[in-house]
Amino acid sequence: MDINNLPLTSGRQVKENSNIINTADILEEIYKALIVEKNVGGSKAVKAINASLDTTFPTTSGVYIGTSGNLSVTMKDGSEVAFVSLASGVIHPLSITKIKSVGTTASNVLLVY
Repeated sequence: MDINNLPLTSGRQVKENSNIINTADILEEIYKALIVEKNVGGSKAVKAINASLDTTFPTTSGVYIGTSGNLSVTMKDGSEVAFVSLASGVIHPLSITKIKSVGTTASNVLLVY
């Protein structure tokens, strides 16, 4: 975003390095980028995994644990990891491609994309 090319339509104007900057327009652009267009953060889909243990799926951006427990997974890079005592009610930022039935005690697991 080039702040020098934003239209000066509303909001408070301040000077920075001899350039007039409209703070309301800048905040609107930031809001659109982060919230509306989800350029940074924000999940786009959630999928229940209960019936798909030991099945490869597209790489996740996170995993929601509904009931705490252990989670045995295959990571994006192919390594196998056992996470012990993951908290419930949390989206854990894990990039995984498989949840293994052996070693997994957590339940009500959702994949976040």
